Amino acid sequence: MTEKEKMLAGELYDPFDLLLCAERQRARDLLHAFNETREAEHDKRAALIRELFGTEIDVWIQPPFFATTEQTYTLARRSFSTSTAWCWT
Repeated sequence: MTEKEKMLAGELYDPFDLLLCAERQRARDLLHAFNETREAEHDKRAALIRELFGTEIDVWIQPPFFATTEQTYTLARRSFSTSTAWCWT
């Protein structure tokens, strides 16, 4: 079982696993880019959220948005988030 599989299963895992570290860094880079977008940059925000979550989702997230990793979250269809949203596993 990989460290990511252990993490997702709620088991003890090594947070310094190279894959997990790389995923966290990529997520931080995507979130930084997302949080730096301007209000009118709807398409850019949608593309960054799609890349972060790994799927096309119909949500509106008002920056700033913070998360610890990518593609491990579930959001309701057509949801809205504002006021410094945080997601973590």
